[in-house]
Amino acid sequence: MITLPLETMSYEEKLSLLEILWDDITHGQKEFQSPLWHGELLKARKAAIADGSASYLDWNDVKSELKDLIK
Repeated sequence: MITLPLETMSYEEKLSLLEILWDDITHGQKEFQSPLWHGELLKARKAAIADGSASYLDWNDVKSELKDLIK
């Protein structure tokens, strides 16, 4: 197991590491099998949309609301 000195790393170093890891995860592997619970969660969310107990939010509306919160 690899250990990193996270407590001594700067915020910028941590973000850089995150970007490197994300790039490797998304481009380094040709095929990725999602865990079974991903499919189960998606089915449950789809059912909640269908029965009206949940709804979608428009992403642009969400971004606008978040921007308003941090002003």
